[in-house]
Amino acid sequence: MKKEIKNHPDLYIFVSCTQLYTDAVIHEKPYNALMARYLSALNDKAEYECSNEVYKQLDRTFLGEYDFACMDDTYENIDKNGELISDKLCASKEAYLVLTRHQSTGLSILTIIIPQNSYDVTAIQDQVSTDHIYLSDIGENKFERLSTVLQEKYGLKKIGNSKCLVCLKNKPQSEQELCAMLASESYNSTQMDYKIKSNQFLTMCNTNIAQYDFYEAYASSSTVVYIVDKISKVFKDNLEYEIAMVFICELILFQNAAIARANDRIIKSLTSEVRISLKYIEELHVEFGKTIVFWNVNNFKYELPQILSDLIAESFQTPKLLEGYRRNQEHLEHLIDLRNSQSSEREGKVINAIAILLAVIQVIPLLIDAVHFTINSGVNLVYPVSFSAMGFLVVLILFILARKRKAKKSKHRL
Repeated sequence: MKKEIKNHPDLYIFVSCTQLYTDAVIHEKPYNALMARYLSALNDKAEYECSNEVYKQLDRTFLGEYDFACMDDTYENIDKNGELISDKLCASKEAYLVLTRHQSTGLSILTIIIPQNSYDVTAIQDQVSTDHIYLSDIGENKFERLSTVLQEKYGLKKIGNSKCLVCLKNKPQSEQELCAMLASESYNSTQMDYKIKSNQFLTMCNTNIAQYDFYEAYASSSTVVYIVDKISKVFKDNLEYEIAMVFICELILFQNAAIARANDRIIKSLTSEVRISLKYIEELHVEFGKTIVFWNVNNFKYELPQILSDLIAESFQTPKLLEGYRRNQEHLEHLIDLRNSQSSEREGKVINAIAILLAVIQVIPLLIDAVHFTINSGVNLVYPVSFSAMGFLVVLILFILARKRKAKKSKHRL
């Protein structure tokens, strides 16, 4: 039985991206009054709330309007090649795309905005969770995967997990519907009839992280549900209440994007057969270091927005992701140390062999001179040869002992 959904929320989908090409040019679409108001409100709110100068380094661009393909959770309208069968769509909704870029790091946040969405918002969230986002130019009915649109039109690659901000006028009457929103799963699943019984999610549904009395906010690792009774059916009027939360989510997503990109490259290095140099590690450090502008402990002028931002970052698992990145980084550096140690050991063996050869070459003239002297003077050969051989052995033994001592110290350091 289909469950009734009365809410028509403003939905924001945040997609973290990195530039594929340093010379990629992103053109702004022709003027759109609604998006001009959105961009103006976002820039004004950033200037008003943000204490971190990073907001001055962000460049926001309206990419245009698209049709957003809406599906149910069977995804039977996707063929085996991942292509969308458009005549099997449940619906399509008009969506606006805005890109926020930080040029010096090459990181971007794509925001997909679906105002006053009348389709089941949890079904769209399910699409976000399963990476079934398809877009088409308005009216053309030619849908392509978001990843294809990002790469071919804008030279961007998706990184990390996408997040949702669901802005509602009223809290869902059903706790199960709110749970589904926070879990980013379809409330009206066609796959199975179920109820969420997770204590973790039931606790989230009853944990209001709001810092002021005019709204409620609930957060999970994938979604923020933001409830303000002043939200109306007119999107441009809602911006007054929604834009601060949009900016908070955007800033946190830049942090997550920085971690995701660095972590992806480290994992790729760990699984690669190619030897990784210390120079490459240094380049990773420098690249991540450029994102330090997003990691200010106090990004906001006022304490309460900062507290809210910290709570959402914790829900979005930013500290946990950062810990995982550091762990992988330490493992990569340790692996490089081990490989360098093995390389040094091999080089040491080669040097030992060369040293022995040199020692032999050094003793041979002494033996020849001794033989010549003995033949010419009639002296017994035993003593000169014995002394020469003894000299050779002393040099050889001293050298081997020195190399063993060096190897032992190196092993102790590891």
